[in-house]
Amino acid sequence: MRRCLNVICAVLSVLVLIPCWAETVPALGSLEFQPSPERPAGWRGDGTGRYLGAAPPLEFGRAVQTPLRHVLSQAAKPAGDGPSGTALSEYAGEFRITEWLVLGPVDPPDAAKPIEGSPLPDEPGLAPSEGDAVGALKWKRVEGAGGLDFSTVLEAKHPGKIAYACAWFFAPEDFKCAFLWRGRVMKQWLNGARSEGWERAKQPIKKGWNRIVVKVVCPLNQDLWDFKHSFIPHSDEKPAYAEKNVRWSTPLPSSGWAMPVIAGDK
Repeated sequence: MRRCLNVICAVLSVLVLIPCWAETVPALGSLEFQPSPERPAGWRGDGTGRYLGAAPPLEFGRAVQTPLRHVLSQAAKPAGDGPSGTALSEYAGEFRITEWLVLGPVDPPDAAKPIEGSPLPDEPGLAPSEGDAVGALKWKRVEGAGGLDFSTVLEAKHPGKIAYACAWFFAPEDFKCAFLWRGRVMKQWLNGARSEGWERAKQPIKKGWNRIVVKVVCPLNQDLWDFKHSFIPHSDEKPAYAEKNVRWSTPLPSSGWAMPVIAGDK
């Protein structure tokens, strides 16, 4: 009987001490935890892939500070001088317009050179409203972040024909940025002036409303009838960044898609 009581007392003592011991020993994954022969840690944590004491940051990143974060865009012609529309969508460091007014398919004046000539009066100055008619066609609003596939928007390909897209965006201040255009046979204008492909820090964005017009020829082969456009927040000066939960960073020697490997001072 006495032996049984001794065993019970010993078990109870251990049960009482376990919580105290657990409180003093850091949990696996916490900053205070240090592996030891008695408490080893492998690449799978506790053996199941868990690190029970880990408290990693749930948000971290480095974002460039640019007026593009405050630009609003819309397909509709602005009703006044004040801001309206929705914020540009951001993806992989690029900023994109999300809705456009579209017209097509339009017959070119010269089928042999469809990108030349102007089937519509004053192409660079086009500023349509939704529902405006051009012959039997009407400008219609469509959604498309960073560009459009006209074969989808117009429900079919029309080889040799032309499609137009127009969008407005409101800038809170004057600034410059780069435009990235992707497409095949196309022309594009910013506020009535030609806007060519990659122009680092050369696109003048004015405070207030700005307008983009795009003209794209449908290819005769199997290529896509589309265009892509995005704003790139480059500038002539070194950009500033807002960081969150980033302990250190270092510039790469050049741009690329590879993941850098850092070993000591190499």
